[in-house]
Amino acid sequence: MKLTYEKKQHLILLNELFIIILLCFYHLNNVDTEASSILSLFIISIMLIFSAYVSFSNLKSNGILSQFSILLILNSWEFMLFQYNNDFTLKAAILLGIFINYKIVTFLMMFIFQNSYYKYKTSTNTILKIVCFVTLISTLNMRFISITLFLQWFISLGICLFLFTIHKNRLIFFLKNERKNLIYTTTIIVVPYLIYSLTFLKNSNYLSNSALYVIVMLPLFSILSIIHASRPELKTYVNLSFKNKALILALLLCFILVIGAILKFDVISYFIIIHSIVFFVLLYLALTYKNILTKQDSLIIGMQSFYSSSLRQILKEENLRKDFSNYLHDEILQDLLSIKNIVNKAEKPKIKELIIQTLDNLNISIRSQMQEYHPTILQSLTLKENFKNLLNSISERYHGNNVKINFNCDDKFFLVEPYNLIIYRILKELTTNSFKHSNCNNLWISLYEENKKIKLIVENDGTDLPNLENINCNSHKGLSSIKEQIIFLDGTVKMSKRKPSGLCTEVNIPMKGDNSYEYFINR
Repeated sequence: MKLTYEKKQHLILLNELFIIILLCFYHLNNVDTEASSILSLFIISIMLIFSAYVSFSNLKSNGILSQFSILLILNSWEFMLFQYNNDFTLKAAILLGIFINYKIVTFLMMFIFQNSYYKYKTSTNTILKIVCFVTLISTLNMRFISITLFLQWFISLGICLFLFTIHKNRLIFFLKNERKNLIYTTTIIVVPYLIYSLTFLKNSNYLSNSALYVIVMLPLFSILSIIHASRPELKTYVNLSFKNKALILALLLCFILVIGAILKFDVISYFIIIHSIVFFVLLYLALTYKNILTKQDSLIIGMQSFYSSSLRQILKEENLRKDFSNYLHDEILQDLLSIKNIVNKAEKPKIKELIIQTLDNLNISIRSQMQEYHPTILQSLTLKENFKNLLNSISERYHGNNVKINFNCDDKFFLVEPYNLIIYRILKELTTNSFKHSNCNNLWISLYEENKKIKLIVENDGTDLPNLENINCNSHKGLSSIKEQIIFLDGTVKMSKRKPSGLCTEVNIPMKGDNSYEYFINR
């Protein structure tokens, strides 16, 4: 069952509470707090705080952000269990580690392929699940655990290399557009870890399980860019410079250290205080969100509000649900009631013919509406073939118009999600309008990528359409929606007269780095 944002908040709060309870337990039982343990507790705190930040920023339940937050929590608990050195916690940590190994690989694939379908996705994921299950079973006899753990990592690495080889172009696209974030991660996470590893190379206690932390935190800056790109109001809400933020954090840490020194705290006590502060900050945010949802006037709030942008998006989604509800009531339900009323007379040929015709119309209507809400792009076909199928279906629907379509697109052309769906809808709307309103005989369509921009050009030799700058939203809802979406994606649309007659519509949408993933698009 998919958890709501509010339930995820509650789970994060509960997790933080359990961490505090476990730290208190360690404190009461005088768990060893040597330097290696202090480092682990520090890493745990970083991961949990960042996990909470990601989860609380993820108002729209984005899959990438949710999975990353869960992965950080699981990794933190593995580190935490290793702190209490007894047979039960060690075995629990090993079991959790096996599952984490599986989750790391699936998350990295999910992240690199932008949470979209890719060839061999189902089969490779099935293999990873089987290997994970077999490795978990092997813990019944701890003599084989080292071998099975090695095999799990070896098979996982082999699957990654196989998928990267098969989807080389998509991997290159990802690395090219995420290079800045990867460089930042290398500078902040990888390089310090390598220095640390070389310093404590002879002491294995200082290095145990720390490599997982580096792997899990690789998407750190990419995740931050996702949050900031989809939630620009966060920058307004926390409108402080980096220096001021660092100063406040330093003062807070100094305050905690001074209080700890006066009261003679041990190391674990400091971490209990830090996590307690985090818990109450999260509790405040959870109550703030609940308060906003319960107040009727809270939807009319300024851009400074932490949740304002997302609440506006929720209103848009509610309007979409309302449209769908109206469609079911006005179109589907009425036809079904009509069939119910005449079904008793179905033996009459004319009534039977009427029922069949009504059902056929329902079938066409439902399929059309399904394509409108979520276009079906077949994974077994190239993007060009999917678009050609779309154009052919439009041509068949308006076969009486006798319009010849000339479609120019490279066979290897691809778009990451959700750009494939966005271009699909734009192409459908512009082509349909050409068929319905332009009285054209020929239609020329070009689709390609140039200078990190998607370019779609639709030309016809018919009559002009109204300029997109002055569209009447009531008479041209489709075009109005296209204009809104293109502007939102920082794109441009230009409509001009084609000589000697007709209309040329040119759409340009940037597809680079922080805009090339599904979770950056505020749909």
